Amino acid sequence: MFVQTLPVVVDLDPTLDAATIARTLRSNLHESMKHSAYSFADICHDLGQKMGATLVFQKGMDFSIAIDGELCHCSVIKRPSVKSDATIFVYPNGNCYDLVLEVSSALMDKEAIARFLHTMTTVIGQLMDNSKVPLTQIPLVTATEEAELLSMSKGEQLAYDHSKTLVDLFTDQARRTPDNICVVFKDKRYTYQEVDQLTDRLAVLLQQKYGVCPETAVV
Repeated sequence: MFVQTLPVVVDLDPTLDAATIARTLRSNLHESMKHSAYSFADICHDLGQKMGATLVFQKGMDFSIAIDGELCHCSVIKRPSVKSDATIFVYPNGNCYDLVLEVSSALMDKEAIARFLHTMTTVIGQLMDNSKVPLTQIPLVTATEEAELLSMSKGEQLAYDHSKTLVDLFTDQARRTPDNICVVFKDKRYTYQEVDQLTDRLAVLLQQKYGVCPETAVV
């Protein structure tokens, strides 16, 4: 028996484009294939491990064997469990590629897996459309999703006097609506007037006890 799975570790430079990285990976893989005829017994011996193997024919591989002159095609063996938290398999399929994702159910639920697949599909599409663009410039979301995320971070646009500081704006608000709730912390609620009074007392304490003056940073 021979091990045909080659572990290849690659240090990716994010400033390179996808096409250059793909060529580098292909070159490394071809170089590694020179060492593919490495017997499983030798691997176990070199690593000080006992022999024990599971033969698995993976989806997408055109593998067949001849028994008594008759050609037999191998079937896909579905594993009941995954070997790692998350694994992505890429198989050539004619002019296309099949991508198979194996994820531990303890790591992701169905909704998280669906989001991951959507993001992975988006990134792959971006790489195919922008193979000459550095990886650092490949977006992880679509233009529509980016617009939605940006809109979520924006509140209602309100006009205000740009000459005033945040303290001035808070003081004005406290004068207009002194009894409105300003801060909620656990089971306590504080109105604008209460917060204004608390901050004034705190400012006096800092000045008198610790000598804090204007433009002094308080951490």
